[in-house]
Amino acid sequence: MAQLVDLAQWLEALPGQLMPERNDLQEVAEAQRDRIKRRTAMGISVDLQVFPPYAPATKKDPPVNLSKTGAMLDGIAVASTEAEAHIWFADGAAAEKAGYHNRGTNRIPQRYFFGVSLADREAISAAMRKALFRRLNK
Repeated sequence: MAQLVDLAQWLEALPGQLMPERNDLQEVAEAQRDRIKRRTAMGISVDLQVFPPYAPATKKDPPVNLSKTGAMLDGIAVASTEAEAHIWFADGAAAEKAGYHNRGTNRIPQRYFFGVSLADREAISAAMRKALFRRLNK
């Protein structure tokens, strides 16, 4: 038999249940970090384009996946508060290198890897909806 709920009590608690919680934001941010790393490892940009090849002078072999040593992508950090989540490069050298690739320079073609795609937004929204429904259906 279904459990009866006091509607007035449920409605009073509703505003607090609609707000994302810190662990929801942390999980969503960690999942986004992982999507960035997976997509980059496949040599695909945020806008689903194949990364431009390395210049012959770099003597780096294909595929272009920005992970020759792994240090730059391993420098991606995630943290959340009660109201927001952040994804950034905790290491200054990794942040600088990532910026060169993400924006491009006169010597490095743009390889836009650090961002949120439309598919990422859908995944983030779905995860937040799932967390919300989980709390509402307790």
